[in-house]
Amino acid sequence: MASDSSLTADELQEARARFESDLAEDHAKRVEKVARQKRRSGGAASAREQEARNFALNALRAEVQSEFYKQNGYKLYTDSTGRKHWLTPGEYEHRMERRKRRRHRVIQPAVVDRGRNIVFMVGMVLLAVALGFALAR
Repeated sequence: MASDSSLTADELQEARARFESDLAEDHAKRVEKVARQKRRSGGAASAREQEARNFALNALRAEVQSEFYKQNGYKLYTDSTGRKHWLTPGEYEHRMERRKRRRHRVIQPAVVDRGRNIVFMVGMVLLAVALGFALAR
């Protein structure tokens, strides 16, 4: 410890206290900076860990759900929009009966449509020829 003879004991104590408070303040800032960096970088890692955890939990839930429904006689039903539902046998039969009872459009063969189209086109050509002769006179 070097003492300077140009400073009094009180001045030395004040300077020492001021330097210590500056160093303590600098130390607190550095500690806070490190804590902020850890929070910032740790948040991304914890988000990835949480996402992986949720993925594993969802996979396990789907597996347990599938086993439970199969054990209890449920049937997997896919609706018209492609969504999958587990239905009791009664619900499944009800939906299948509704599907059978639903009215379907009767599709006529293309040959019948061609015949109608040919008759229509011949009529239109005859009408055009008749109008052409009428306008030409």
